[in-house]
Amino acid sequence: MISLDSALGVEVTVDALVLVSVKRGIKEYAVASHLRIPAFRDLPRPELIRRVEEFLSGNGFNRENVFVCLPRSSVIVRELQLPLEVEENLDQVLEFQVDKLEPLEEGASYFDHLVLKRDEASKQLLIQVIMARPEEVEELLELFKELGIYPAQIGYASWGLHQVLHAHLDGHPNEAAALILRCGPTSTEFIVLTSDRQIFTDSVEYSELPDVDFLLTEAASFVSGLVDPIKEFSKIYLTGECAGEVSGALKERTEDVAILTKGLKLNFLQGLKAERDAMMPAVGLAISRMKESKRSHNLIPKEKRFVGGQPSLVPTFLLVGLLLVLAGGLFTRDFFQKQRLVEKVDAEIALLQPQVDQALRLREQVAAREKELTDLADLLQDRQGALLILKDLTERIPEETYLQNFQIQGDRVTMQGYSDQASGLLPLLLESPYLEDVKTNWITQDARSGGKDRFNFTATVKK
Repeated sequence: MISLDSALGVEVTVDALVLVSVKRGIKEYAVASHLRIPAFRDLPRPELIRRVEEFLSGNGFNRENVFVCLPRSSVIVRELQLPLEVEENLDQVLEFQVDKLEPLEEGASYFDHLVLKRDEASKQLLIQVIMARPEEVEELLELFKELGIYPAQIGYASWGLHQVLHAHLDGHPNEAAALILRCGPTSTEFIVLTSDRQIFTDSVEYSELPDVDFLLTEAASFVSGLVDPIKEFSKIYLTGECAGEVSGALKERTEDVAILTKGLKLNFLQGLKAERDAMMPAVGLAISRMKESKRSHNLIPKEKRFVGGQPSLVPTFLLVGLLLVLAGGLFTRDFFQKQRLVEKVDAEIALLQPQVDQALRLREQVAAREKELTDLADLLQDRQGALLILKDLTERIPEETYLQNFQIQGDRVTMQGYSDQASGLLPLLLESPYLEDVKTNWITQDARSGGKDRFNFTATVKK
C-alpha cells in the first residue's frame, strides 16, 4: 500500500488508553497498529511511558496528526441558536453564553465551538459548543508531553465515530440523516449525523442494559428536542460492547440497521480485526486529521496549540542558483567588461526593487485595512444594540437559567430557554433598561431537562 499520509488517534476512556495508527492510501485507509492499555492511570508512570514508547518506535506516523479524545461523559455538548448579527463578535457572545452554561463553580471551562449552520433566510446561526474541565485537558497535555508526543487536537469520542463513516461503503449521509448508537453496559450514546455534515450527540445512563423500546424512546426524545428536528433516518448503525445484544431486537423493528464495523473500507494489518469495534473512535479521529478539511472542535487553549512546520528546500535552491550565476559571471568577466556600467545600474535597480515592492504592498494593505475599519465601524454601529441587550440579559437572568434561542428582528426580541422557575423571569426582564412590553408566550415543563421549565418570551427594544 502506498502511504500518502498517516495519523495517530487516541481515545481516553474511563478505564483504558487506546492508541491506533492509521495510514491513508490512494483509495482507502489502513489500520497499521493498535495498543490498548487497561487501567493506565494505575500504572507506574515509567511503565506506561515504556509501553507507549515501544508502540511508537515500531509505528511511524505524522506527528502533526495526533488527535486525542475525552470520553463523552467528560464533555458537555450544547447547541445554541443565535442571531446572525452577533457573528462578527461571536467569540465574545459565546463567552457570555458559556458563563451561563458553566457547570463548574470554581472556574471557567475550556471550550470550543463549531458553526453548524448559517441561515441567511432566518438570519440565524446554529452553534455547537463543547466544554470540559481545565484540569482534565491539562492532565492529558502533561501526560502526552511525558510520552513524547503532543496532540494537535483534543476533542471527544463522538467525533471519531462520526468520522468513521468517511471510510465506510455507505459514506456520510447524502440525503437523510443517520443515527449511531454506541451501546455499552451502563450507557448508550446517540450520535445524529445529517447530510450537511452536522453532528448532534447525547447519552443515557442505566444500571443494566435496557430493552430496545427504551433506547428508541430516549433517541426519539433527544431528536425531537433538537433546534431542527430530524424527520427521517437513512440507517441506524450499532457499535460498542453491547451492539450484538441490541442488534437482533432492533432489526425486528426496522430493516435499516447495520453493525458499524461491517462495510468499512479499512485494511486491518497484523491481525487487528478482532479489536476493530473497540478502536473505532480512535480510527475516526486519525482519519479526520488526514482529511483536507480538519474542521472539528479543539479543547486545547489557542496559546498551547502546536503549530508544526516542515523544512523548505526553496531557499537552498535559490542560493545554489545565485552561486551559479556568480560563478558564471566570474569566468566570463572578460567578455562583459564593456557592459559593467549597465550591470551596475541593473544591480542597483534589483537591490532596490524588493523595497519598492514592499512599499507598494504596504500601501495596498493600509488601504485595505482602512476600508475594513470603515466597514467594521458601520457594522458595529448597527449591532452594538444587540450585544448590549444580550450582555444585559446574561447578567440579569439567574444562574439556573440559560437561553437556547435569542433573536432580534427589527425592534422585536424573542428569547427561548430553560429555567427552574420561568415565571420568575418576567419581573427581571421588565427591569431591563433595553426592553419594554415583555410578554410571556408560553411556559411548559420539560421532563428531559430534569423538570425544568421551558419558556418563550417576546419584548420590544426601547427607543
